[in-house]
Amino acid sequence: MPEKYYSLGDETEQVEFKKSTGELKEAVISIAAILNKHGSGDLYFGVKNNGDVIGQDITDKTTREVSQAIGSRYTAPALFRKRSRRRNLRREIRKQSAGTS
Repeated sequence: MPEKYYSLGDETEQVEFKKSTGELKEAVISIAAILNKHGSGDLYFGVKNNGDVIGQDITDKTTREVSQAIGSRYTAPALFRKRSRRRNLRREIRKQSAGTS
């Protein structure tokens, strides 16, 4: 009986494939670039560059390491915008309570 063959298709500007978590440093750089440019994206480990799924066994520790590596590299631009809007709202409230427009 032949083995099942799975392919996720091609990489795109928002989809990145890595053969294993051994490529974590490169993966973090790629996903940071994707998130900074597009705000969302997908990173798959256990997939060849051509989209062929080869799989990878992972543990909870591996998942934490990947999550921490990405979190330490990427800061969401939206956080800065929200903070800025909050400051502007506070200024507007102060102006209104002081009787100025």
